[in-house]
Amino acid sequence: MPQDCNRASQRADLGGTKHTEGKRLQLHHTVMEDHQKLNLALLIDDDDVVNVLNTIMVRQTGCVESVLSIQSAEKALETLSAFQREKKWPSLIFVDINMPGMDGWQFIDQFRESFSTHKQKCIICMLSSSLDPRDKQKAAQSDMVDHYASKPLSKEVVHTVWKKYVDFRDDLT
Repeated sequence: MPQDCNRASQRADLGGTKHTEGKRLQLHHTVMEDHQKLNLALLIDDDDVVNVLNTIMVRQTGCVESVLSIQSAEKALETLSAFQREKKWPSLIFVDINMPGMDGWQFIDQFRESFSTHKQKCIICMLSSSLDPRDKQKAAQSDMVDHYASKPLSKEVVHTVWKKYVDFRDDLT
């Protein structure tokens, strides 16, 4: 499977040779069977530019139906409370570590306290522009964090997190 989940780019990747329409449809059908598009990615970052870049990157992968970016951890917790009442939940949550007010680690603590029963429904990825190795180590030791990555997001990171979700859900069934 290619590095991203984008159906169009996968369908178009025919090895540079000409194929009949039947073969193209057959390849498209195979990709569709392997593809599991997720419902929602939640991006939490105080930086508008990073939110725009990350939103574009997640959308370009085609891994999720929709993307919601929020500029503070506090607002994200309010949004998650609303999602809980509406019985909907994001599949992927990307959280910046360094934010004013409530930082990413404080968000994780609040998430654990308020939403730990929903953890099986999502994958949490901590994001940082910091080169501090303690952040990566702390993320690795956290029972709530599934992945750590540098900002801004890349298609490879989105695909890796998507794959963790798909594999995790497959293990539950």
